[in-house]
Amino acid sequence: MLAAGIDIIYHCHFYEADGTLRFDDEIARQLADAPVHVNPTLWVNGGRVEALRVKANLEGLSEDEQRALELRAARYAGQRENVGRMVQRGVKLIAGTDAGFALYPFGDLVTELEEMVACGMSATDVLLAATRVAAEALRIDSSVGTLAPDKKADLLVVDGDPTSNISSLRDVQAVVLGGAVVRNDGGLITTVDRP
Repeated sequence: MLAAGIDIIYHCHFYEADGTLRFDDEIARQLADAPVHVNPTLWVNGGRVEALRVKANLEGLSEDEQRALELRAARYAGQRENVGRMVQRGVKLIAGTDAGFALYPFGDLVTELEEMVACGMSATDVLLAATRVAAEALRIDSSVGTLAPDKKADLLVVDGDPTSNISSLRDVQAVVLGGAVVRNDGGLITTVDRP
């Protein structure tokens, strides 16, 4: 894939043809050296594990569901370990989800960011992976991804310091979209005057 000049790899977890996980240092080195970005989409699988764990606690699992939980939990642990190894090797990671289906609805990027921190990325690097680096990967960094003159001026204001605690992104205080405040003090503003 790298020789074909791809830009982004989604769901990068080092699966073998038989479904087992095996980290490949040489491929990780090639990823780190290439102008390619990797979006691990961790919580797609983590969410499935979490849903089965919740069901197990609430109503129990069938034998098939219990086997699925054990298999998925082991795979997810391996995926997280492999993402941690990619972090150590300098692979350019971006944040994103595979949201919009079944157990993973739209609106929760923060869980993915928390998982990236749990894999060894600093909170600051995760914030960059969700903003500037993601915009660069998508080639839209001339208009979004950072605050700078002539950009869209999209801004999230939170209570706390997400560079030291990524979970503070859950405490949204205000949202500025295109330079206009669209949410303030936790409530949506119905009338927005755009600059």
